[in-house]
Amino acid sequence: MRWCFEEGWAGALHTNEEPDAVAEVVRGTMSGTAFLFRYCDGKFTDEDLSDEGNVFAARYYGDEGLYLDHSAEAFGDMMYLEPEGAHEYAKFAAMLPARWTSRALTKSQ
Repeated sequence: MRWCFEEGWAGALHTNEEPDAVAEVVRGTMSGTAFLFRYCDGKFTDEDLSDEGNVFAARYYGDEGLYLDHSAEAFGDMMYLEPEGAHEYAKFAAMLPARWTSRALTKSQ
């Protein structure tokens, strides 16, 4: 969620209703998980991202998405055992732009 918000893909619902909270996620002073539970009832829906963000989310997290493979590659077993704050956000965020522009994610579905 943080990377999507950094890309400017926060949904209008959030940019209009809680712009300060969106900014906190971007700065890393609030985790994406905390944002989801505080402002989204713990559910990640298409209202949480812009149209472009939803295209990314559908392709990256969807049924044939690459999220789990990429997370396992970046974090190994830690992705299931450690809290979100223990994950190396900078490492994961650095690989996302290349993955998003790769053929695997930009192909027509």
